[in-house]
Formats: sequence, structure tokens, C-alpha cells
Amino acid sequence: MSEEGLTSYTLLERALDHSDDRAWQELIEKYQKFIYFILREKGVPERELEDLAQSILGELVTQLPKYNRESGKFRSWFAQIVKNKAVYYYRRNGAYSRKVNRFKELVVDVSGEAENELENYIEEEWLNYVTRIAVERVSSSYSNNVM
Repeated sequence: MSEEGLTSYTLLERALDHSDDRAWQELIEKYQKFIYFILREKGVPERELEDLAQSILGELVTQLPKYNRESGKFRSWFAQIVKNKAVYYYRRNGAYSRKVNRFKELVVDVSGEAENELENYIEEEWLNYVTRIAVERVSSSYSNNVM
């Protein structure tokens, strides 16, 4: 897998040191678009994205020390935080989309098949995100070469 698709565990360790601003900047740069992607997929209105993304990053600051790499990929763990915030957003606003309800069903039953389905769902979202980034890069590169 490319370097872009992996989260460096040394980066995560550096980010645990709250005084390492560079580590946090790298982590934010790596995952900010992914946060927005998931929130958009969950149907969060554009006007709410920035505030909700900031809330998610704040949650990451408090939750990162609890991450255990033995329990799975950082990306899957972090995607769970993002999705939980999206569910909270819908609860707070009294709105439930079909996607959020489906996600809640998966979260409630995290044993056996549902856990695999949830992991597949997270992996699929990551691949969709990486594909969109790749297409954007190729498109901009192609359009710059045409002119």
C-alpha cells in the first residue's frame, strides 16, 4: 500500500505529545479530507461540516491515548469516531438519515458478521475517498498538461 494509505505509528506516538504541533498538523493534513468525506456521505449539511470536523479533531485529542494498535487499524478506529459524531449530530438535530440508521445497526451488533460488515464498510469508504483524491490529482494534472 502507498505511504498515503498508511498511518505511521510513529506519527501517532508523536501526536500523543501535545507539544508536538508538527505531528498534529501532519495528522490533520492526512485525515481532514477523510473526515469531510465521511460526514458528506452521512448527509451532514455543508454549513455544519467545519464545526463538526473541529469537534471530531477535539475528540481525537482526547481519544488518541486510548487507541490500541493491536485492536485494529487506526483508520478504522478513527472512522468510528467520525461516524459516532455524525450519529450524535443527527440525534442532536432530531434527524436520522437512512445511512446513519444503517450504521447504527452495525454499531449495535458488533459481533461476528456485523463486525466484518462494519470493517468492510469502513474499508470501502476509505477506498472511495482515496479513489476520489487520485481522480482529482489525475484530472488536475491532465488539465494542466492540456493547456
